[in-house]
Amino acid sequence: MDRIVIVKLSSLGDIIHTLPAFKVLRENYPESEILWIVEKGGKAILEMVEGIDKIYTIDTKELRRGKHIVRNISDIKRLKKIKADILFDFQGTMKSSVVTSLVKAQRKIGFSRKNLKEKAARFFYNESPPYFEETEHIIKKNLHLLSVLDIKTDRISFPEFKFTKKLENSVKEKLKEFDTDKAIILNIGGSWETKRLEREKWVEIARILIEKGYFPLILWGNEFEKKEAAKIAVESDAYLSPQFDLKELFPLIKSSLLLISGDTLPLHIAEALDTPTVSFFGPTLPSRNGPINPNSQVIFHKLKCSGCFKRECSSPLCIKKIKPSEIIEKVEKVLKIVKKS
Repeated sequence: MDRIVIVKLSSLGDIIHTLPAFKVLRENYPESEILWIVEKGGKAILEMVEGIDKIYTIDTKELRRGKHIVRNISDIKRLKKIKADILFDFQGTMKSSVVTSLVKAQRKIGFSRKNLKEKAARFFYNESPPYFEETEHIIKKNLHLLSVLDIKTDRISFPEFKFTKKLENSVKEKLKEFDTDKAIILNIGGSWETKRLEREKWVEIARILIEKGYFPLILWGNEFEKKEAAKIAVESDAYLSPQFDLKELFPLIKSSLLLISGDTLPLHIAEALDTPTVSFFGPTLPSRNGPINPNSQVIFHKLKCSGCFKRECSSPLCIKKIKPSEIIEKVEKVLKIVKKS
């Protein structure tokens, strides 16, 4: 087998959840050339992953808006020149299936119709595995797609990430006044309103951690989150994180003692790097999106509406039920496990 193409365009967390399947592919086909097609925003992650031979990018948002037409036409022409033996579409949407249609491949493999986010995408594949139960972890769902090649495994592990010394030094320089040996990262962000914990709870969590001798670092990712993080830092005397780019998050999280987060990108980065986590879940399910690290801990209050996957909610009881005391209890449990190991 000469060439395998992976189509996984977005989101960033979903790209990370596809990496165990990539690792298994690389292990089973060590001599093959593996290409990955991704949205421009996800390229930074893949550039740090060992074993990917080539990365092709496309900007579907720009295409839909009719922006930068010449550049995007050039990207499309590059994709149309690719000839592969096998293509895997791990996305399962119309935009990924359109990308799939551009590539010349003998075998085009995608999820079964019932497992697709957009059912019409099935017409772009010529092979699919049987239905996979959607309550199972998304990583296992991605591994299940490989069963078409008679690759079957329940083992979940991530490929190696390569950090340059320059990248590591950049993080160290930004945190030179901070005691990283006792750093616990508090990731306050979340792209969905229903995934975010109230500011008052973060303040309480940070204060308790400081009392216990730890150094909470309030992490943020955009201007809205920065304002919230600054308020939390002022009210709790915690440390406001400087701005980190996507690549810098990897050595930052790798070197930290623990990460506290909702169901969002830093949580999945921590899991990929084997950094223990304490995570909380609201509208999404930990059984599907949660940590796989046995040292990590999860807080989840199951309700009748659990698993609704709503980005907004007039009464988000699932997230409001989470208490700072629960999080601190889980933190202490994780740290005891880590100290023993």
